[in-house]
Amino acid sequence: VGFLPICDAQGKVQGTLTVLEETRKKVIAAAKQFGYVHPSLIIPKRRDSERKSINADATCRVVLQGDRSVFTEFRAKVNNVSTSGLVVDHLEGDKRYLPIDDFYFEIAVQGSMLDGVIARAAPVRVERNEGRLGFAVEFIEITEDDKRRIHEYLETLPDISSQRKLTARKP
Repeated sequence: VGFLPICDAQGKVQGTLTVLEETRKKVIAAAKQFGYVHPSLIIPKRRDSERKSINADATCRVVLQGDRSVFTEFRAKVNNVSTSGLVVDHLEGDKRYLPIDDFYFEIAVQGSMLDGVIARAAPVRVERNEGRLGFAVEFIEITEDDKRRIHEYLETLPDISSQRKLTARKP
């Protein structure tokens, strides 16, 4: 199974389409042949594991990579998770902006069966949910115990990616 972006006339991604890997490769080959080189089509970011919906709180720190100082801290909601990352949204904090310098997130999940899971994570995508910004992040450092806890928790939840073949995200 692979994912293809659905773009509007200006090339802005409006959603994704789940297709067989063979079909994805054929579409990418045809797109290259006709000179279409939209980055999300040619070099898609694929998650390493299935994601599932959850509803948990989290505290997030934005940490500057250079000196490892905390730029800001905020509260957030975790709305989906996989063993390779998660999505945080409904951000609430003092600063309404992010640093120009390279940074990563330190995320501590609170509530739910994942209470106490802590990870360093790199942002891989900005998302908009219910009119509010959020981030899809990929774990860059997480303990094996926390990864195991996430895996065990995910086994108890339904898979959200198999519930929808076409996902249309509204801007």
